[in-house]
Amino acid sequence: MKPGYPQQNGRHKRMHLTLERETTRPPGMNGLQQQTRLDTFASEFNTERPHEALAMNTGRCLYAIFKSL
Repeated sequence: MKPGYPQQNGRHKRMHLTLERETTRPPGMNGLQQQTRLDTFASEFNTERPHEALAMNTGRCLYAIFKSL
C-alpha cells in the first residue's frame, strides 16, 4: 500500500467503522465494560459473521480448514 493513497485500504477502514459502531455507541460505563464489548465483537467477527471476502464463510471456518492441511 502506497503512503498517501487511502483508497487502497478501504476494507480495513470499513472494518474499523464497523468496530466503532458496534462497540462504542453507546460507550461502556467503564474500561472493563468497554473491554468486554471489544472482546465480544472480536469473537463474533471471527466465529459467527460471514465475510464476503471469504466466500461467505467465517474466519473460524477458514482457519480450521488451513490448520488441518
